Amino acid sequence: MADFSITKRIARLPCGGCRSNCSNDYVKCSLCNNWYHRKCQQISADEMKIWKKIELGYVCVSCRTLDGIEFDNLMGMRRLKNAADTKVLANLKTAVTRETLFKIEFKPASDKDVVFPPVRVDVIAKEVMNKYFDEVIGDPIITTGNGNCLFNAVSLLLYGDESKSVQLRYHICLRMVRDSTSYMNHPHRKRIQCLSPSYESAWTILVLCYIIRRPVRILYPSVNGVNDFAHTSLNTTFEPSSVVPAGHSTINILWYAQGQLSNQGSWYAVNHVVPVLDMKCKSKNPLTYYKDDIDHR
Repeated sequence: MADFSITKRIARLPCGGCRSNCSNDYVKCSLCNNWYHRKCQQISADEMKIWKKIELGYVCVSCRTLDGIEFDNLMGMRRLKNAADTKVLANLKTAVTRETLFKIEFKPASDKDVVFPPVRVDVIAKEVMNKYFDEVIGDPIITTGNGNCLFNAVSLLLYGDESKSVQLRYHICLRMVRDSTSYMNHPHRKRIQCLSPSYESAWTILVLCYIIRRPVRILYPSVNGVNDFAHTSLNTTFEPSSVVPAGHSTINILWYAQGQLSNQGSWYAVNHVVPVLDMKCKSKNPLTYYKDDIDHR
């Protein structure tokens, strides 16, 4: 819980912002243990009341930003992970409430904002597209496979590089927890649950659509056969519930087994996502559509 206790010793301590004594209306950072005046941290009186109820404690501007200005998304993810590691849902929800108080917004990029540096084509992924999809126009681009490949791919498509991957993941985590009840009542929940029992893959992409305000089309090759459940279900387009702004066209990603063209006599297990640039693809099978029908107000 955010520390607001008043003692004579604390009253003589300098504010970490203005350096004058903390005589009244102040809060202690739970990470650096410095004390700050409410106004020096730009906390409103109403927000102060909420902070008093947050058991995880306050996090000052210096501890949650890289340079006092830019929000540190990686540290935000670590705070959420620490709460999730307790395996107590209430702790995770409290952590999300705390992060929400920081009022960090994600600003989706429009098509005209993207400037691509020189990129390299993923040759194996290109062969997969040529073999399992008709009328493929576009190139799958090499993406870093570090456990964040989905977010790396989307960041590259929207911003021209992978620099926004952690920011995307951070905002998706917040949205998943904040709207968890609504997603459990989603009209496609049972089908998506079969694809991804936990909050990952299909669920992640569903929330991703809302965050970036545009449809996401997945190319899932039929390496295991045209009747493969994952192929028929995930070779699809996910759409946001909100109106897609002008200039926010559908982005396309390929899901495949990194470095593998075929199943080589065993089950073809996809494990990597790459972005596809300037792609027009007509699958050999009818596409299904999932829509994020959640009211996010």
